[in-house]
Amino acid sequence: MEAALKTPTWMWFAGGRNRAVARDAFADVLPARVLERRSKGTFAGYLGAIYQRNRNEIRTLLMSGHLRERQLLDAGALERVLSEQAPPKDQQYLRILSLCMVERWIRHQN
Repeated sequence: MEAALKTPTWMWFAGGRNRAVARDAFADVLPARVLERRSKGTFAGYLGAIYQRNRNEIRTLLMSGHLRERQLLDAGALERVLSEQAPPKDQQYLRILSLCMVERWIRHQN
């Protein structure tokens, strides 16, 4: 732990590799794909996968919910986006997941 805390910031990245000091320290036991990895999946990517897997449940939640009932959603636009089978092209799914959180919160309050 002390060695990690003493590592100068300029050593954190070397050769375009994040966590270069740790990768070098464990080079003999790390798989090559981990050792040479330049980037890692993001949390947004993880949320995108959740969105893809649960698209039908999301549609049911939002289209039958309080937000739609109170006309706070553009149901037509939402239906168009949710009916696309391709993975999301941008991060619009993050806004849709936010709507799901609001809808679930409202339902919990009732």
